[in-house]
Amino acid sequence: MRQINKERVQLLVNELRTTTDRQGRSTLCWINDKGIAFYCCLGIACEVAIKNGLDLPVQVREEHETIRMYGKKSHSLTLPDEVVDWYGFDADNPLVTLHSGEYSLTYCNDALQETFLEIADAIENTYIKK
Repeated sequence: MRQINKERVQLLVNELRTTTDRQGRSTLCWINDKGIAFYCCLGIACEVAIKNGLDLPVQVREEHETIRMYGKKSHSLTLPDEVVDWYGFDADNPLVTLHSGEYSLTYCNDALQETFLEIADAIENTYIKK
């Protein structure tokens, strides 16, 4: 098991609680035809890491929609290795405890449609308070 960097995870929790970014589903970040970005909670995690010093490549792919991809391997669905390492997570789609179960962050964001505030609480309870 890796050592979680609680200070960095707290930065993510704080951002999820205060962001004015719009929540999206099914990809780390997609941008609509008006230039408005929609982020999954993991996309917010990538942006927090960048904002706090991680040198993370970002590419934009434009096909039928605009997708922002992160990392050397151009991840668009889960965290790139660089971000996993930066936070100290065990996986590219970390698990959190929520509603008496354990779920991946993308499942919380996409299937359960938890808000950023609810996801922030789950991350904090799973990685900071335990």
